[in-house]
Amino acid sequence: PGHFVRIKAWKRSYDPLLPRPFAIFETDGESSFTILFKVQPALGDPLSPFSPGGKGTHFLKNLSVQAKVDIDGPHGNPFPTYRKKRVCLVAGGVGIAPLYFYAQQLRENDCEVVVFYGVARQSDLVVLEDLKRVSHRVFVSVEESGMEQGHLYYGQRVTDLFQTLGRRENFEVILACGPKVMLKHLGKLCEELFPSAEVYLSFEAMMACGRGLCLGCVVPRQGRGHFKICLEGPALPAREVDLDRLD
Repeated sequence: PGHFVRIKAWKRSYDPLLPRPFAIFETDGESSFTILFKVQPALGDPLSPFSPGGKGTHFLKNLSVQAKVDIDGPHGNPFPTYRKKRVCLVAGGVGIAPLYFYAQQLRENDCEVVVFYGVARQSDLVVLEDLKRVSHRVFVSVEESGMEQGHLYYGQRVTDLFQTLGRRENFEVILACGPKVMLKHLGKLCEELFPSAEVYLSFEAMMACGRGLCLGCVVPRQGRGHFKICLEGPALPAREVDLDRLD
C-alpha cells in the first residue's frame, strides 16, 4: 500500500500529453491490480483537445474490455508498516483509494483501524461497504446538506468531523490522503490534538516524469528545500512538511 502507477490509455500521445497517476486500490499479489478513479467533469466534448480538464479519466472510462494501456511504475514508497497499533485513516474524495488497501494490511497486522472518509456528495460514496469490511469503525462526512444517518454526517468537511469526533480517541498513528488544503488543515489539527502520534500526509500530484527530474510534484520541507512526492512520498511525516508554505 502506498505505491502508485502512471497510466496512459489514449492513442493521441500529445493530448493529453502526460500519463495520469493513480494509487493502487487493491491487488491479488501476483499479476493484477485495481485502481479507483473519478471521472472529472470537462466543458463541452471531453475528448476535444480544446476542452479543459477531465480528458484522461474520460479516456479511461471509455476503454473497452481488454484494451491495452501503458503503465509506468510502481512509483513512490510503501506506507509504514505497523502491528497492534490504534490507527486512524483520513481520506478526502478519491484519497480513499490507497487507504482502503492500507486498511486491509493493518487489519491483517492486528491493528485497530478507524476511518474518517469525506466526500462532496453522497453519490461519491462508491466503496463504503467495502471499507466497513476492512475497518473497525467508519465515519463519513458529506459536504452537501442532508439528514444524519448512523455514522453519516452531512453539511461538513472531513476535517471538521475529525476535529469533533477524533479528539475523543487515543490514536497512535494517523495517515491522511486527499487534496492539499485538507492535508494542511489536518496536519495543523494533529499538532494540537495528537502531539505524540505518528502523523503522515499522503499527497496527490500531477507529474511529468515520475523520477524526480521535473520538480512538478514537490512539497515544501521544514527548514528549506522540498520533498519530491514521486521519490520520497507519497506519504511524508507531517512534522517534516512545512505546512505554512503548503498551498
